[in-house]
Amino acid sequence: MVRRGLPWFVGPITLFGLTGTMAHYFLSVHEPRKAALLLLGRQLVAMPLFVLLPRWLGFYGIYLVGPCADLPFAVVAGAFMVQELAKLRRIPAAT
Repeated sequence: MVRRGLPWFVGPITLFGLTGTMAHYFLSVHEPRKAALLLLGRQLVAMPLFVLLPRWLGFYGIYLVGPCADLPFAVVAGAFMVQELAKLRRIPAAT
């Protein structure tokens, strides 16, 4: 059972790496709303999924909570990162 489910459970750690890094970046540049969206939004999505997915998919649904909660916020974090990089490129370099 663990052999089948562990890749699904551990795989989203890479997605959370992007999300967590971007959230901490936004905290450091004083944009707490974006940081809260990335960190708290994942948790708010994960809680109902812990109830719903096991009902629909059985025990295997527990393993899918991580990917289902992390993927949308990794996409949002990627979009935020692209916006932030574009904004940083427009700032003139200090001489």
